[in-house]
Amino acid sequence: MWFFQTENGMFCIRYFREGYGLFIDAEYLSWQRDAEGAAKMVSEHRTGHKPWDSLGTADAPKDLSEWKLLEEIQGAANIKPTHDPIVVPLDCDCGHQIKESVARVRILRKFRCPACNKDITVGDKQLAQIMEKVQQEYPNGLIKSLRK
Repeated sequence: MWFFQTENGMFCIRYFREGYGLFIDAEYLSWQRDAEGAAKMVSEHRTGHKPWDSLGTADAPKDLSEWKLLEEIQGAANIKPTHDPIVVPLDCDCGHQIKESVARVRILRKFRCPACNKDITVGDKQLAQIMEKVQQEYPNGLIKSLRK
């Protein structure tokens, strides 16, 4: 995930529906095939968010390299879940399997395989399957806390 803070709110680009979603705060703005396309919409003030788009001269990052990664702003790579003991396996194309907490899977959606250094991306369909399986295994309300 990439972030860009403005006076109008925090823009976010994240993997979404087999492409990339552009959001401001919690508001969904648009879908793009790639993250660079979403970043370009912000730099050109064509997001669909009127307060931002009307500031045609406001400073904006020229491309995705000027956005902040989640790890840079929150240290997400070091998050240690305190309420989420549920761990799910994620398979890499190389055959290696990593285990991640459900909370990290829901937030990050992209991981690096330690065996081959390739990305393991969790799409919307796979995330829905993971959440359904977890809900079946932990029906006592744990999922409600994860959805907040």
